[in-house]
Amino acid sequence: MVGEEAFERLRAHVLDALDRWTSAGSSALSRAVNRVDLTERVVSAAMDRGGLHELAGAMVVRCLQKVLMRHRYAGRF
Repeated sequence: MVGEEAFERLRAHVLDALDRWTSAGSSALSRAVNRVDLTERVVSAAMDRGGLHELAGAMVVRCLQKVLMRHRYAGRF
């Protein structure tokens, strides 16, 4: 599966985790944001635009960017 449907499925999985961490008051949310390497500006903008749903999308996009960069610098592209 590729394209928009794949993106939305990934976002849904990430959103489930974000919802759990937020409900539990866990510090896992901040750890995940740091691990994915999102800036405060990106997090704030995502939360302003669409809350956790938008943040989940930003996290998926950033992870995909990181994969592409790794492949690029490994000479696979």
